Amino acid sequence: MKHYLDLIEKINQRYLTKEYDRVIIVLADEGHGKSTLIAETIFHFETKIKKRQLTIQDVFRHIVWQDADELRETLTGLPERSSVGVMDSARFLNRKEGMKDEQREIEKDIYDARAFNHLLLLGFQNPKSVPTDLANRRAKNLIYIPERGRLQVYSRSQMNAWDWEDTKDLPEASLTDTFPSLDDTPFWEEFKARDIEKKKERVGTETEETGSKIQYEVRDAVKEDLAYYVSQDLRDGTLYIDPEMISMEFEISATQASQVRKLLNRDPSIMIEDYRIQVGTETIKEIEREGSESGGTDGADDEPLAPSDVLSDIKENGVKKYVSQHTQTKQPYIDSELIEMAYGLSIRKASKVKKALQKEYAVGLEDGEITVTETSGS
Repeated sequence: MKHYLDLIEKINQRYLTKEYDRVIIVLADEGHGKSTLIAETIFHFETKIKKRQLTIQDVFRHIVWQDADELRETLTGLPERSSVGVMDSARFLNRKEGMKDEQREIEKDIYDARAFNHLLLLGFQNPKSVPTDLANRRAKNLIYIPERGRLQVYSRSQMNAWDWEDTKDLPEASLTDTFPSLDDTPFWEEFKARDIEKKKERVGTETEETGSKIQYEVRDAVKEDLAYYVSQDLRDGTLYIDPEMISMEFEISATQASQVRKLLNRDPSIMIEDYRIQVGTETIKEIEREGSESGGTDGADDEPLAPSDVLSDIKENGVKKYVSQHTQTKQPYIDSELIEMAYGLSIRKASKVKKALQKEYAVGLEDGEITVTETSGS
């Protein structure tokens, strides 16, 4: 596996540390070791390259199991230059689905995630499922696993020479290597247990009558006070219905909350624009657009502060109080949980505030004391 891990190190040095990200497609038939390779890559990248202290539970924070919303939360919630693995990307990124509006939104989010300089590994079983834009432009490497324990790596130019139809037609690989099995390790036992649990959760929410009933009931309840469940994206300022808030408010799973959001997005009486959300003829949430002279209305007087307001408040009153230290390494970091608790935000909103702060402030240690300094880009 040494040659492959050397490549990951080169990707980190040449791209991630120079404000680029890296999207890699991992292609393999079921049972050939796609999840194994992605997990091993994450662990090596985080512990050996980034020198982060990870427990088994920490590794799972870098793995996306369910849907596009979980991917978005993971991309924005992890530290910059982290590794992220999606074991079954075809669940929400699939060429066969004809690039529906929701999928276009997901691909746009993956482009926006370039700002976080992550190493993103997207697992697929069938090359025909890989969306055209990912296959032809966005992904810079392809890893094909022809059989368990063996891998072949392809560059962007080699990917351009392939038709993405049949793996028998793949050109000669630029790198070949082997990788070990994780069978009988504590990590793999935990992985299998979680994988089964996630699959049960997906099947249950998608097919059981009780699951559908819960989603429709929650949809109706959310619609009654929709403004409360609307968040603003700190990256581009746009509005969106926040599934994390739905999940926390109604104590349902992330998958169920995502299904509720889909039902709301499909509701013909709800109009969702980047700057305004309406129910029927009533504007329930609106933000001021660039060049506009008037703002909007807010349907909830006691709504928690918007992330942009929280960001301004923290910058005005001091960032240091929201800095914690890792237990083992003692390295300081901006703590989204402290922000979440202090302002009553959802996990996703707190993560967005944290990311915005990381772009403007650097935290460190000087003579054992935590320091917070503004970066040159702020």
